[in-house]
Amino acid sequence: MNLSKKLLYMAMCIICTLPLSVKGQNKPNWATSTYSKPLAKSKLEVVVESGDDKDDIIYKAQNEIKRRRKLQVGEENAWIKSGYIASYWENTDYGLTGYFLYQTPNNPKYQISDIEKVTSTDRYPFSARVFVPGWMQFYKGQKIKASTIIASEILCIGGFAFAQTRKNYYAAMIGSTNNATLKQRYAASANTYNYVSYGFLAGAIGVYAWNIIDGLVSRGTPYISVDGKMISFVPYATPESTGIAFTLNF
Repeated sequence: MNLSKKLLYMAMCIICTLPLSVKGQNKPNWATSTYSKPLAKSKLEVVVESGDDKDDIIYKAQNEIKRRRKLQVGEENAWIKSGYIASYWENTDYGLTGYFLYQTPNNPKYQISDIEKVTSTDRYPFSARVFVPGWMQFYKGQKIKASTIIASEILCIGGFAFAQTRKNYYAAMIGSTNNATLKQRYAASANTYNYVSYGFLAGAIGVYAWNIIDGLVSRGTPYISVDGKMISFVPYATPESTGIAFTLNF
């Protein structure tokens, strides 16, 4: 198998893995035991419980959030309600573990309509990132898929350029000799590389089309949305301190 056919074979193998690079639900960025985020009128926090029975885990989580409410507002005001937002389940060495996201009003007098509307969603709004191969997938937390798309696009574009260069080389060689056998051989090679370049071009177009479609419709890592705006948390480090930066994307 010559180099051009090897490159084409590799490109087709990578392209064919694109649908297979789709993974199951990604772990939400809030699904950690230390998650806690104050908002203007409420607070977000996560309760983590483990066990063997799902119903029992949910029951323990409900009791834990009630215990935290009592510590926060006092026994006599324990009626303040913490709203359940979302949950995430995973199997660990300790059995089944559930992460439960709750929202608690800062003031017991607040009604549901008074506080922020919080949701956990894996649907992302439209972004111009979708037009750059792999960028939207990285944005959604789909690192394997993003890397596969980028590698496929680079390989296809590189293969197209290589095949075109070889085609032009053999096309030029046809006029460099009067030997009929060599002319025929050069013409055949130029024709082969021409078809190979078309294969790479078709692959590049296909990967790019898949990138756009997938970037528009696929679901990513769940994130917190407050009143329709996206919350993200980014680690930072300075000479003075380190921590997590909180950003609200409009």
